[in-house]
Amino acid sequence: MGIDTIITLVLAVVPAILLCVYIYVKDTVEKEPLWLLLSLFIFGIISTVPAMFLERLFTTLFPQGEDTMSILMYSFLGIALIEEGYKALFTYLIVYKNRNFDHIFDGIVYAVFMSLGFATLENVLYLFNYGIGVALSRGIISVPAHAFYAVSFGFFLGKAKQASVKGEKGKSRIFLLLSIVTPVLLHGIFDFLLLSQDVILYKVFIVFVVFLYLISLV
Repeated sequence: MGIDTIITLVLAVVPAILLCVYIYVKDTVEKEPLWLLLSLFIFGIISTVPAMFLERLFTTLFPQGEDTMSILMYSFLGIALIEEGYKALFTYLIVYKNRNFDHIFDGIVYAVFMSLGFATLENVLYLFNYGIGVALSRGIISVPAHAFYAVSFGFFLGKAKQASVKGEKGKSRIFLLLSIVTPVLLHGIFDFLLLSQDVILYKVFIVFVVFLYLISLV
């Protein structure tokens, strides 16, 4: 393995690792088992594979055009729904009925580790395809964005679990629906603004990224 390959791998992996450490430190009520968090991270990596397959299938069935409707459909259905859907499915199957899931913030921690596993492999592939020149922009925008979507998913997943424990099945179903809809909307808006290649929308994109940073930290 050459030095260039090692540098590329380090640059690709470090942003996700730092964010994982950050969210783990923020979990001050009751630390989640490291084996569970590592499992989520690994399954996040694994979930990238079927997501990429479906994304390629989508672009084959619905070739992307340059018109607004085509970009909208690709952003929300061809990327956001597929990626967030797989991350949500894997997270739900692994932790929803786990006895360690007993706080709302746990849902955020679980979702972030899953999403950052996904973002890690995605980032590795991007850097090897496009070079380390994109490492900075992806490290401060694209990789954190996956964590931001996960915060919304994990929050509503935690609310759903809390409602379920209380026997509030109706509320639980609503929160589960929101746990899917919210990250898909955020992810779709992110990609649409970025892919539109419009000067005005790109400025909106910068504001949107700042908004994601702020709301996720709050």
